[in-house]
Amino acid sequence: ETQADQEIEKRVRGTDTFRYQLEASAMESTKFDIGIFMNSTWDGAVLGSNRLFDGNLDWLRQTLRHIVNNTNYTVIIRQHPAEAHPHMKSNVDYSKELASYLKNNRVRFIKADEKVNSYSILKNVHSVIFSTSTIGLEAAIFGKPVLTPSESYITKAKLLSVPNSHQDYFGIINTLPKISPINID
Repeated sequence: ETQADQEIEKRVRGTDTFRYQLEASAMESTKFDIGIFMNSTWDGAVLGSNRLFDGNLDWLRQTLRHIVNNTNYTVIIRQHPAEAHPHMKSNVDYSKELASYLKNNRVRFIKADEKVNSYSILKNVHSVIFSTSTIGLEAAIFGKPVLTPSESYITKAKLLSVPNSHQDYFGIINTLPKISPINID
């Protein structure tokens, strides 16, 4: 077992340095086609990274609009668990901002302070869309097809789909849950 494997296992258990995961592993076994993992809006990696959208909220709205209106996919959105901490909270109320999409029974939103482990969600999704969060790279390591509209240190890994236009981005979404899992061995 490598040091990287040990560190990922600590993150899964919620025993890593940051301890963002509120639960070691707690979520019902509902399967979703797509998992969307949000980054913290205050994270420096987010600044100027989104090449296709006008920030995280625009990215989420347009992505959900496309999924709801053009596919029959189920989607679960995970707000970054670090935002459960009082000094790290976002100034955006995503439940309110995304309310029209969250009414759809194919869309589920997990708030930062909900006691759900992000890695439990990761196990129950076929594919992942993320902005700049580390979990995007971890999803690829776990063999999930991964899509990001952003340019960041993670996109250099060449394990992800990084489209150059809205058309490419939404086209990949249309096929994402049909893509075979990745084998990186």
